Amino acid sequence: MPEPGQQADHDFAAALAEVRARIATAAARAGRAADSVTLVAVCKGQPLARIEAALAAGQRVFGENYVQEAKGRWSQLPHRRADVELHLVGGLQSNKAAEAVALFDVIQTLDRPKLARELAKEITRQNRRPALFVQVNTGEEPQKSGIAPGALDGFGARALSARLGSMALQQAGCERIANSPLPFVYSLLIYRTTYLYCLLLPFALIGTTGWM
Repeated sequence: MPEPGQQADHDFAAALAEVRARIATAAARAGRAADSVTLVAVCKGQPLARIEAALAAGQRVFGENYVQEAKGRWSQLPHRRADVELHLVGGLQSNKAAEAVALFDVIQTLDRPKLARELAKEITRQNRRPALFVQVNTGEEPQKSGIAPGALDGFGARALSARLGSMALQQAGCERIANSPLPFVYSLLIYRTTYLYCLLLPFALIGTTGWM
């Protein structure tokens, strides 16, 4: 009979295999390769044992909501950090820009000029360039964060002049379609890759692009 830790690893591996099979099936229906979809395991509120089970099962892309929580978690797994692609999926305070640039491979929530300036400063200072996704408030809802579509071109020009480097646009994952006859048309892709999000356990998709 497996030990409790071994059973947890087995359960997680089985759940991960099931989710990946669903992704592969959906991708095939859409005429896409399964590896064009990246599954992001969101760590928010999860104990370290669950992260270790995910790593043991082969998951390598993780999402974090909070800078301090992520620092505490991954400082306990220094031997695994090099194998992991770490995304910041929660809002980022400008005073946390230095820590975010040092820790994350992808920052998904660039949503205002002040944050862009702070990230540009830290990217230059640290000589480290995480990928940046510009959060677009396509519904222009005042209670939500993000750059309004009408301000996007100006924001992008200023960000590029600040040498922010690699950027994409996202609204739960979106990119502007070049040469569109409309001013702002977006697809649910980032760098031709779709991002799906899941909680670590129970292993259920909490957000998809609509074709799952």
